[in-house]
Amino acid sequence: MDVLMFIIKWILMIPFMWGLLFISIFFHEMGHLIMYLIFYRENNWRIEIGSKGKKSLEIGRFTIYPKMLTGHIYYNFKKYNKLNSIMVSAGGPLVNLILIIFIIIYLFNFCTDKTGLLYWCLCFLFYHNLSLFVTAVIPIKNKHYTSDGWRILDDLRGDYE
Repeated sequence: MDVLMFIIKWILMIPFMWGLLFISIFFHEMGHLIMYLIFYRENNWRIEIGSKGKKSLEIGRFTIYPKMLTGHIYYNFKKYNKLNSIMVSAGGPLVNLILIIFIIIYLFNFCTDKTGLLYWCLCFLFYHNLSLFVTAVIPIKNKHYTSDGWRILDDLRGDYE
């Protein structure tokens, strides 16, 4: 009976984990968007959260796919100068770093129940944001993926006016 309850709990946790993944990726992409709006001052953008495939939901400029692995912001990209481009690329990892810091502060200073659902969710969010931060800042480029770190490195090497 204990094994059955364990399996049922894990099956019930799948949508919960999907929601936590969504939250981390959403905030990462919003970091890019905020920097884009600050430094480019244009309103031509669109955000996709999740891997391509069948759409789950589309609301205005936001599209959500069921495979919650990645996200992407599409915008009218112009390299005005190095700072603008670097700041837009750094916006997502910067938000992940801020979330990591806030989660650590909360876990060590305010979270008294180390066995409850809130603690488990915050630990999951911590590790997912940490993995998003690390994989975003490492310069990686292949035919399917270009990391924020690669874009920043490319901007540092690029020629600007």
